[in-house]
Order: sequence, then C-alpha cells, then structure tokens
Amino acid sequence: MAMLGDIPLEIVELILSYAEPIAVACFSRTCRLYYTLIYESEDQHLWRSLFLSEEELFDDPRKCQNSLGEPLVLDESEYDWRGELQRRIRAQTVVYNPACCRDDELAEVLATLVSVINHTLPTSANHASLEVSKNLLWIAQCPLAEFIEYLHAQRTALSPEQRQLLGQLHTLFGLPVYDLKPERRVESRAYVYDMRNYTEENCWGPFTHDGRRAVNWEHLQAVQHVMAMHIAERQMESVVLNSMILFVYCQAQLADVSEAEDDWIDWAGVEGVWDCSFCFVDHRDLTTYNDPEFLYEEPRDISLFESPAFLEVFRSFNVYMRVTGNVPNPKHPTRPAIVFEGVVHDMHTMIGEVSVAPDNTVRWSFTSGENNQMIWSSEGVQIGPAQSTFGVLGTWTTVFHDEQDPIGPFWLRKDQDKTHITGVLDDNA
Repeated sequence: MAMLGDIPLEIVELILSYAEPIAVACFSRTCRLYYTLIYESEDQHLWRSLFLSEEELFDDPRKCQNSLGEPLVLDESEYDWRGELQRRIRAQTVVYNPACCRDDELAEVLATLVSVINHTLPTSANHASLEVSKNLLWIAQCPLAEFIEYLHAQRTALSPEQRQLLGQLHTLFGLPVYDLKPERRVESRAYVYDMRNYTEENCWGPFTHDGRRAVNWEHLQAVQHVMAMHIAERQMESVVLNSMILFVYCQAQLADVSEAEDDWIDWAGVEGVWDCSFCFVDHRDLTTYNDPEFLYEEPRDISLFESPAFLEVFRSFNVYMRVTGNVPNPKHPTRPAIVFEGVVHDMHTMIGEVSVAPDNTVRWSFTSGENNQMIWSSEGVQIGPAQSTFGVLGTWTTVFHDEQDPIGPFWLRKDQDKTHITGVLDDNA
C-alpha cells in the first residue's frame, strides 16, 4: 500500500500550493521532512503560489504601487512572500479575535493592515469594476470596525507607536458606527480646536512635536472625524447614517505625469478641480475654550462642544489647481516637489507646494487669501497613496501664527465620480 512518504516532494509541494496557508502550517508539523520542504526551501515558489492562490485574496505585489505611486516590488527575488503572507494571516486572526493579540505584536498587526490598504493595484481614472483592489476587498470582509473600536476603548494603555498606527488605520477606515456617538464627536472637536496642538515645533499642523515633524495620525484621525461627519450628514440627509467607509478611496491611481501644463511633472495628480471643504467655530468660542488663564497641562473644559447651542460652520468651494513648477528632490529624483497655484473665480487664491516628507508621506503646504494677499496657512497630508481619491486632510490657521489665531480642519478631494467603488465592495462584502 502506497504511503504519503512515497509521494515525490515536488508533487507534495504542488498539492500544498492549493491548500489554505494555515493548513500548510499544520502539515509542516507532521514530520521534519515536510517542515524542511515548507520552511527551509531555497526558493519561495510554494509561498508565492499560496499568496497568489486561485482565491486571489490579495493584489499581486509585483503589480502594486507604494504610497508615492512607484512600483512596490523592484526585485521579485527579494520579496518576502512567506513573511508577508504570514503577517497578513496573523493580522486577520487578530482582527477576528483581538484578545489573542500579544502586546509585542500589536504594532506589526496594525502596520500590516495599513500596508494592505496603502499598497494596492493601481486603477485607471474611470475605475472599471474589474480593477477594484483585492486588498481592499479583503479588508472589507474583515470586522475592522469592531477591531478599531476594541482598541480605541483601551488606547490609553497603548504605546505611542501603537496609538499612531491605530490612528492611521482609523483615518484610512473612515467612520465606524461608534464614531457617530455624540461623545466621540465631542472628543474629536476638542482635539482639533485645542490650540496647544498647533506650534512652531510642529509647523502649526497635524504633525508631532518631537522635532521630527512626522505625521500625527491621532490628530489627523480627529480631523477626518470632524470633516467626515459634516460630509456624511449632507450626503445622507434623510437616510439613517450607519457608518462611512472611506478606505475604498485609497486605491492607487495610474499616475499620469504628463497631464500638467508646460510639461511639469505632476506625480501627485495636483492639476485639476478640487473640492475644498473646511470648518471653523466662532472665535469667541475658540478663545473661551483655549482660555490663557488655564495652565498649559490643565484639561480643557469640553462642555462647549457638548452644548446643543454649539455651532460649527462647514463651508465648501471648488478650486482649480494648476502646476507651475518643480523643485528637485535628491532623495526622490522621480518625485520632485510640485509648485502649484489655486484659482477660484479667476482669482489666484492659493500658492503652495506638494512634496515627499522624510517619513515618505505626501505633504501639502499652501497659503491662501484674496487679491494676492495671503492670510491663511494650511498644512495637509495625502491619505492613501499618491493620487488616490481619498484626498488631503489637514489643518489651517493664519500666516501670522499669532497667539489666539483661529484654527480649523480642512479636506481637499479631487472632483471625480467615486460612487461605483462602494457598490462593488457592497456586493462582495
């Protein structure tokens, strides 16, 4: 009678390539020979086959782009198929059962989920349904909202790194159901309108105060929450709002670097019409909340935002962005800084620059005003990869940066049809 051990190893490997990754891991424990075949092979053929299985759970990383719109994999021989698949399967396990997560692996789990969202197969501008990222479909099938809520409830016990990664994942995800609670909205407004979060040290923007000026994802998540609630309320009007899923807009776009006028390189997709939305509160309310008589470390009185009489104004207008030049970036030769101007009603109202920051995020920095008198200063971050339709989240204040100057959040979104992606995800979720 034929035994399992009689089957040639190449046939065993072929059979395993059709199995579930967890089943393959279990099979490896049956004997040393199969453990060696699975984990100590000189090549990663088996793990590449498992990653690119017939179920097609994920985008082929060889065809994906990174956050700057560049190829994610430059040398396939150096891609860690096994390690990446194992990280994703472990992240999925933790999302379904957060209690099984070890404290020393939480940061990697969060970073893996962020990477799956940010590193996708690029789609064309018209978003054909077959181009929808499998990475995003996989994310859509995970109970990510419940996972984020679970971690948010215990965020005070998380490390700074874990909190930043959670903030980034939450920003990318959108509005889970619990974000619709009044107390959560109060919490986000209290953060966004706290003047202590805007200093010269962090460029008066949503960045860290430690000198690195890296993105402060907790700050950006609060900005996203404040802005998304206004937009959701206007789009849903007579419909009960259950959640607002935003990660569907994080799919990479096929870069068109020749679209800008005068042959300037527009790798970030700046040129075109953008919807510029922003919020502000009455300056008297703002200064009352940030009463200088309070000690710097003293908690602010958030009752202002809890009052039924509290008013937060939301405004939105279209602006045409035009690229006017490039500035070389030695660290990223194919991604020079993009100099642009924004035009509203034939008036030049914005002047700014889009560039790659040291942490490889895409930053927008611009001033705006009327009649060439620049009054407002804004700092923003592209959410998702370059040219993704999620847009740019950030904060604004004045160019003077005086004490008690007004502050507020903004969201730039390129004017294009995005509704069909949601429909595809709904059909597959």
